[in-house]
Amino acid sequence: MMTARDAEMAYRRAFDEFARWVEQVQFLQANPTADRNTIETALLELERARAAYHQRRDEWAQHLLQSSRDSYHIALQDQDEDRLCATQGR
Repeated sequence: MMTARDAEMAYRRAFDEFARWVEQVQFLQANPTADRNTIETALLELERARAAYHQRRDEWAQHLLQSSRDSYHIALQDQDEDRLCATQGR
């Protein structure tokens, strides 16, 4: 299973790859002599990179949400223990 750190790093790599393809497509589209097939291939790669980025983003978000839920439950347990100690005179 992927750790939160691994998920974050995978997200960052996917974002970098997506950003590189965005720049490549923009460069090709701005170039009047760019070959149409080259542009279409770059657009397909851009779409693949976008899908991978969204997947990695969602995976990292799941880790963050789980961590947040775990912290919340620990805080509630601590509060319950504090109340129990207070009612028992500890």
